[in-house]
Amino acid sequence: MNKPVAFVCGCISAVGLLILGTSLYYSIVYGHGSMDAGVFTRHVYWTKHDPATGAIERDHAELPTAEVTLLAAVDTWFAGTVFLVGGIAIYVFECTYRDKNRAAY
Repeated sequence: MNKPVAFVCGCISAVGLLILGTSLYYSIVYGHGSMDAGVFTRHVYWTKHDPATGAIERDHAELPTAEVTLLAAVDTWFAGTVFLVGGIAIYVFECTYRDKNRAAY
């Protein structure tokens, strides 16, 4: 196993897991199951405390289109999946290529 390549691939995959985990958290907690709320680059999130009941209400709203930046245009579900699959694919490709080179000598 090539340890530097494994480390880099692990870091790339970790970024993907972090993005997907954050999107999942925002979808469940703030979006109440809405997958659109998981695109955290396009939404604003807030928490309200109801003084009468003591309940905490979480909600989200989409940013106005005037404030949309290049980062906001990226779908975080897609980006997280690309990082995760990309890190795994690079590692598998490297292992396969290394084994073929070893068999040739």
